[in-house]
Amino acid sequence: MKYISLIILLLTLASITKAQNHGLALQLQQEGRHRSAAVEWRRLALQAEIPETQAGYYWIAAYQYLQIRDLIVSEKMLDAAEEAWFPIEDVALILRAETAMQRRDRDAATFYWSSIKRANYSPEATRMAQRNLAMLAIQQGNLAQARNVLEQSPENERQALYALERFEDRRDKSPRLGGLLGMIPGMGYAYSKEYGNAMRSLILNGIFMYGMVDAARKDQWGAFAAISFFELTWYAGSIYGGVDAAHRYNQQRREQLIGEVTGNPQFAPDWRAIPNISLEFTF
Repeated sequence: MKYISLIILLLTLASITKAQNHGLALQLQQEGRHRSAAVEWRRLALQAEIPETQAGYYWIAAYQYLQIRDLIVSEKMLDAAEEAWFPIEDVALILRAETAMQRRDRDAATFYWSSIKRANYSPEATRMAQRNLAMLAIQQGNLAQARNVLEQSPENERQALYALERFEDRRDKSPRLGGLLGMIPGMGYAYSKEYGNAMRSLILNGIFMYGMVDAARKDQWGAFAAISFFELTWYAGSIYGGVDAAHRYNQQRREQLIGEVTGNPQFAPDWRAIPNISLEFTF
């Protein structure tokens, strides 16, 4: 019994020591002080003697730097993690993919998410990779590829596929047609369903046109010239506004589709498992 009690005591002390080792880092992270937390995780990594533990701490440091968009340092931490213990590469790929997306490097992001999909790290990671690959394909205008990725998913992606079908059933607005319609003040905006801007453009152009006619009728040619100058600005704005409104409409359509397809998947480490890296996913 004495030996058993001693073993239990030693295990308890080891557990407490382990918690104390990264307790400060966890506290800083929970307070949202990600940069300070990252520094603390780096310090723990430098002190760690076991390669797996060192790699885990470096990974967490990279995760913290990613939260504050310090992408260069985040990638350096991932390099250090893989150098300490190469098998951590699988979970490092997820951070590298997120970093590439924040840099808006679509080619790199596609490469990393495709690698995650092939590695089959976990069903959740594979699902997240497929959704992000579909999103990247949509951003590049390749709807066929997006559908192909979603159809390969082992999960039920019917809602995403339905959103894709609805998107294809409706057409984008033509910027050229929006500009032509903008020659009638407000019509270019109305074409892209920006009715508030359409009414504003119609009223302002109407006021200045009335002012021009009234000034000409009263032979006030100086006022006519000044009002004409401002009306030309508003009239040109109606034309260019029709073009811009069409672009905004098309962009909003794609952003809405991306939101419906991806569902904004997130991942975070299981803080209870540290220094082992176990990821939790939400969809």
